[in-house]
Amino acid sequence: MNINQQAIEAYESYEYEKALSLFQEAVREFRDVQSLNNLACFLWAEEEDDEQALVLLEETIELRPASHFPYSLIGEIYTKQGQWSKAKEALLKALAIEPTKAIYQNLAVASFQLGNIEDAAGCFLLASEESDTSLYSHVKCLIELGEKAEAIKVLDTFSEEDEEFVGEVEVADLYLEAGHYELAVKWFEKGWDSYHREPNWIKRYVYALFKLERLQDALEIIKQAIALNAVDLDEITDQEVDENWTIADKQEVIEEHLQQQKAYRETWNLLLSGHVPEMEFEPYYQSACYFFGCTRHHHEEYKGD
Repeated sequence: MNINQQAIEAYESYEYEKALSLFQEAVREFRDVQSLNNLACFLWAEEEDDEQALVLLEETIELRPASHFPYSLIGEIYTKQGQWSKAKEALLKALAIEPTKAIYQNLAVASFQLGNIEDAAGCFLLASEESDTSLYSHVKCLIELGEKAEAIKVLDTFSEEDEEFVGEVEVADLYLEAGHYELAVKWFEKGWDSYHREPNWIKRYVYALFKLERLQDALEIIKQAIALNAVDLDEITDQEVDENWTIADKQEVIEEHLQQQKAYRETWNLLLSGHVPEMEFEPYYQSACYFFGCTRHHHEEYKGD
């Protein structure tokens, strides 16, 4: 068993100090694509040491690796850091070697943040599974591109039965963005009992009802939200403090609930004034395993060209 295999075995057994020592030993023995990349992977995944990981990866790509792993990992790190142009550059190089869903997802995020919505839409679609967050992001891009009819057509395929289903409120949000208020209300209703209730999505639920001129229903949702918030607030107020739940912690949560009540009470007048509650949307980057020789993910050791 070589040093890399020993390091991977230690890593898989959660012996992180031993794994780090072995990955470092492998680099000292021979600074090649595999040793440099795998130490960078460890530093990124377990030490959250972005900068040192990038230093090692820059050295790795100077060796012109035949694998997409180093480029994909650089792209992932830059995506996490919000360095969109650098992320896109690395991910395009990774994509040229071997396309993967993680590459497409991170390339989509970088493209979206750079304002390249059409490119982002295509990459989100290539990264997607049925009814998942990538397809959700694809639909959001279609709406931003003005392709609302196509967006609704894709949304109609979303199913709660799909393994990666994004969620009822998320689907409702997109129908609302596309201007299909009836289906937005339908999906908000589905999410009412299962979602954490907070003003951002509840205000959008009320707005959909308002647009359908279901004014009494809209007022009832506001009334219920305030009442349920008050019940939660009473329970929090009655809770005893201890070393794990301090007075400061308790006061912070109480203040949060009071702010939520204020937001609910202001909703109706804001809607009457023409206010449109904005959809919260922040596409996420995707992490993947880029260890050469990882037995869990069936990765072979680096063989070069």
